[in-house]
Amino acid sequence: AEVAVMSSPVSLTKNSYDKVANYGSGFAPYFMMLSLWVGGLITFYAIDFTKKPASRKVVFAKYMTLAIVGVLQAVATAYVVQNLVGLAVVNVWQYYAFMILVSLAFMSFLQLLIQHFGDLGRYASIILLILQLTSAAGTFPLETLPKLFKIANPLLPMTYGVQGLRDIIFTNEFSNLALPIIYFAALLVFSLVVNLILTKKHSAKADKKAI
Repeated sequence: AEVAVMSSPVSLTKNSYDKVANYGSGFAPYFMMLSLWVGGLITFYAIDFTKKPASRKVVFAKYMTLAIVGVLQAVATAYVVQNLVGLAVVNVWQYYAFMILVSLAFMSFLQLLIQHFGDLGRYASIILLILQLTSAAGTFPLETLPKLFKIANPLLPMTYGVQGLRDIIFTNEFSNLALPIIYFAALLVFSLVVNLILTKKHSAKADKKAI
């Protein structure tokens, strides 16, 4: 008995919680968030939204177009990754619903940037994308990142997208899901409201010039 203890003084017990099937699956939430942001950017390059809207009705009309594109890209991305790539999803309807919410919020935010700030808004959206590539902690743990990205982490959307998708795809634990949902719902509403306010100001200035 003493010999056995001396040869193996420590025994390890291994328990897996919310097991991820493989290395690629762990990266899936990060790349899915990236695809939604890039898909939104491509939409604004394919369709010219740089002209400032003349009224709030135009803002809503343009956003409805973007919303349709956003829903389609979210569903298509989620379907391809789940059914063609083979990602095992624990909570399917939450998975699709969350992807749609994120896509709608991204579209609303990008519309605000690009429609009112033109090329400057495009540059800003690309810079934000670059910051999020590292700060979202989708590839490496937050603890290993430089200080700048640790500061940016809680401020940028992809952080909450990656966190939310991880909970939905791999676990049945939703205690941390409320924050990502609130964040993206707030981002969507905030972007639309600010868009409408800026549109109203722009319309008022245009009316004064016309007089």
